[in-house]
Amino acid sequence: SITEGCNTMIRHAGIIREHSMPPIVHSLRDAFANLLIFTHNLVVVLLLIVVFGVPLTPWTLFVFPAMLLLFANTLWLVHFFGMLCARYRDLPLMVTTIVNLTFLVTPVFWFRDQLGGRVAIADYNPFFHLIEIVRAPMLGQAPAFDSVLFAVCAAVVGWILTFATARSLEHKLVFWA
Repeated sequence: SITEGCNTMIRHAGIIREHSMPPIVHSLRDAFANLLIFTHNLVVVLLLIVVFGVPLTPWTLFVFPAMLLLFANTLWLVHFFGMLCARYRDLPLMVTTIVNLTFLVTPVFWFRDQLGGRVAIADYNPFFHLIEIVRAPMLGQAPAFDSVLFAVCAAVVGWILTFATARSLEHKLVFWA
């Protein structure tokens, strides 16, 4: 979502030039498209949960607010980087490189406990916390409090930063896209 979000305003340049609508509309289109893809893939995850007999607990229901929190973070990232990358055209390459490198050290296919003495790799990785708030409930576990706290704080701070950036850049966006 982040790497695609870098090109959101560039991809919708024709619409931005022809129609007067808030740029958040374009970010919402791309974020919802990725949410739809995520939900389609969620069907496979639910099937695997049934096949492997993952226990359903009250924490399993936390997956829904966790997905909303994940979407709130995704949307501000798409909108923020969409506006910045419309102005600075080399930025998408840097963002893509950083996201790819961060993915390599994010516990996606392995658990944080397997890091041993190197748990700081996960503790200071923002993607770990965003994945963990959704993954833990799918496994019937409570998400770690610090992961939920990080996701909430990231959403609040991210939206404040995005609104401040949007306020100063939105009127110039038509010239950059």
